[in-house]
Amino acid sequence: MPPTGRGGRRNHLRRTKPILPSHNLVDPTTSEPPKPHLTARTLPPELLLQILYRTEVKALVRFKCVSRSWYALINHPMFVKKHLSVSTSNKSNSHVIVNANNAGGCGKSIVLLRVDKEPVRLLDIDTSAKDRDGYPRKINFVDFSKKMHVAGSVNGVVLVMHIDEMMGRFVALWNPGINQWKAVKLDDLGGDDIERSAFGLGYDEGNDDIKIVRVVTRSSCMNEFIAGFKWARVEIYSANRGCWKGVDHEGELLFWPRQYHCNFIVKGAPYFVGMDVMPDSAVAFQHEILARFDPCTGFYKKVEYPEHFREMSTWVQPFEYQDSVAVMVQSTPGLLDEPMIDLYVLDDDTASWTKMYAIGPFPYKEFHYPRQSFKTGEIVIEEQLHTRDLYLYDPEASYVSSLIGIDSLKPLWMQSYSHTESLVSVKGMELIGRENKNKKNKPKKINRMEVLSKEFESVLHV
Repeated sequence: MPPTGRGGRRNHLRRTKPILPSHNLVDPTTSEPPKPHLTARTLPPELLLQILYRTEVKALVRFKCVSRSWYALINHPMFVKKHLSVSTSNKSNSHVIVNANNAGGCGKSIVLLRVDKEPVRLLDIDTSAKDRDGYPRKINFVDFSKKMHVAGSVNGVVLVMHIDEMMGRFVALWNPGINQWKAVKLDDLGGDDIERSAFGLGYDEGNDDIKIVRVVTRSSCMNEFIAGFKWARVEIYSANRGCWKGVDHEGELLFWPRQYHCNFIVKGAPYFVGMDVMPDSAVAFQHEILARFDPCTGFYKKVEYPEHFREMSTWVQPFEYQDSVAVMVQSTPGLLDEPMIDLYVLDDDTASWTKMYAIGPFPYKEFHYPRQSFKTGEIVIEEQLHTRDLYLYDPEASYVSSLIGIDSLKPLWMQSYSHTESLVSVKGMELIGRENKNKKNKPKKINRMEVLSKEFESVLHV
């Protein structure tokens, strides 16, 4: 009988321990004990690493809270590099980061797109923000992002810039995957003589260094150009060294970029669309060209379109296609009943153009702009004149489809770049929302080698 008295029944129930199920019971149907479940503790380190290499960045950031050993592993440079390598080689994990004007003029957004998933809005930009004077020397991300634009993406790190209030003062490096950023102050290169700067992002593989390329040009007054092109120069910012360095081209840089940012990035090198400058000619600008800037040296290389692309009856639009420089050539609408678009790819070794695909014919006579390509080969094409609709075209299969979720987002597509989510953090990056905090209150940094387990250490070959 249960004990009587003060709280007898209740105390009796409280002292009674529940019967726990036994994991060693024999299954009556098979007469065999159940197989043990595999956990992170029972998986071999080699297999666990292979799983983590293929895990999304967002999940890995959460996994840092598992233990000090996991925190050390996920932050380890060799793990970060291997995870990036696996992500880059996985074509199905192809992302595009887009700077887009929202429909109806209701601001801008920075959006992450994939072929097979709904778009993800990374950041909403307040375009109605008033110009703000007297910025502090150190600024926070929220303040910087009010009017920013995407200007490149390399190894998961995105270059963002301003074209109005902060122009000539700051650019920034931002990794949206790990929620870190770094403001980069620009050097003063001549005050009133500088008309504008164009920025691009590159990757110096030999030094494992992310570089910012800055093309600085003088006043664009046409009278001065007719008299002779004055000057332009290049500066390179090294993320490893944290400083700018001028590039000596041994003479004038005869190139005028048309936009404030590079147009695309191929194999770590930024490409700018601009005008070829002829200083000794009565007409300063000759024709449109591509300019490639070496991310290691900053040296400039002119990439010419083939002669037959320069006809007035054709419209040439360069872009990046599967790690190569490509152009889409279209006849001027109205000249043909069913216009075609030809896709040419540049051979790096021979510097020759090869026709890869003929796209079309299209039933409507409009310009079509190649906005971006995915690693899987699909190309985002936008109608330019009327509807500005976006289509996803697979040139290999000659198949046109709509981009998943694009109707719900309704962007007016601006600049965009291929993007790979990564754990890469450059020197000086800070966690967004924790900038300018008192360093005395920061916890002591964890020594990765002290807490990295012996199993992970041996597998990583540390």
